[in-house]
Amino acid sequence: STTLQVDEINVNGLQADVRGQVLFNPAEPPAGLVSLAIVAYDERGQPAGVAKWEFAGDPLPASGVPFQATVFSLGPEIARVEVFAEAVPLLIPESTAPE
Repeated sequence: STTLQVDEINVNGLQADVRGQVLFNPAEPPAGLVSLAIVAYDERGQPAGVAKWEFAGDPLPASGVPFQATVFSLGPEIARVEVFAEAVPLLIPESTAPE
């Protein structure tokens, strides 16, 4: 399970800067990749822009991964931003011990 901690969203007209931290549940298998989708919406709630942020590791640190990203509008001014996270577990090869 992944927890997303967004520390700051700074909207400035046609762009928004987002900063925060992706935290991992230590009881879950270690993650090897984390992907964020940063979606900007206009005042009517329609998508105005999207950005993707990824970080890979072998494995990712259990303490979490800081992120900073910018999303740009495709036209209308940005009214709000949402951030979505997905973590992919690290693939650990199965033991090849003889049976």
